[in-house]
Amino acid sequence: MPKIKNNKKIMRRATAFVLAGSMCGILLSGCGNKQIFDFNKAFNVAIETNQGNVSIVGVSQYSDYEGSQVQFVTEDNLRVLTSTHQTELLKVENENSALSYAKALSGNNEESINNYDEMQGTSIDTSKDAWNKDVFDLHFVYDKAIILSGNNATIVEIKKWTDYDDDKIQLMLSDGTCILTNIDKVKLINDDKAKENSLKNYALSLVGDEQNVIYYDADNAKAKSK
Repeated sequence: MPKIKNNKKIMRRATAFVLAGSMCGILLSGCGNKQIFDFNKAFNVAIETNQGNVSIVGVSQYSDYEGSQVQFVTEDNLRVLTSTHQTELLKVENENSALSYAKALSGNNEESINNYDEMQGTSIDTSKDAWNKDVFDLHFVYDKAIILSGNNATIVEIKKWTDYDDDKIQLMLSDGTCILTNIDKVKLINDDKAKENSLKNYALSLVGDEQNVIYYDADNAKAKSK
């Protein structure tokens, strides 16, 4: 009788190991084509949509947060905090894939597609395949913002900013004006290490027309176009 009990224990343990192995197999392989564990931490392109305009931006590094906020750094070191409601990060094999996707989003209207890197005289590097996610992101300094309203992009200088769990964001402009709005309408910018004209050309890539890029004149408390 003791042998029978021992055999039962062995069978129970064997069954438990089989079940555990099966569960591990399901978790690792996923269900159908769903990947349970996300191992893709390499994105090299940002596609941004705004009022029918589609912009293509090369990405050298990115960070993501709770909610819809995501930060990316361009190939020429412009740092942008934006929302995934307007910005999609892509991993593409070549620049043509990014262009094809942008065309699909624009309804095949190539005139509405703007390439930030071409404006800046840089190129999108799709050869890198290593992780470019900044896991320990300590970059929270933004001294400018682009506020989107319709097809206009208003560039403002900011003193302070704070955000909230529900995607609201508050800005204090350089003249003391405080604005409470949604991250969907704002892009926070740090251009300290970026190339010349990076801020202007990034704003232009979002709206497609220089007349729609507005600079807020804090000294005179009015907006002016440059």
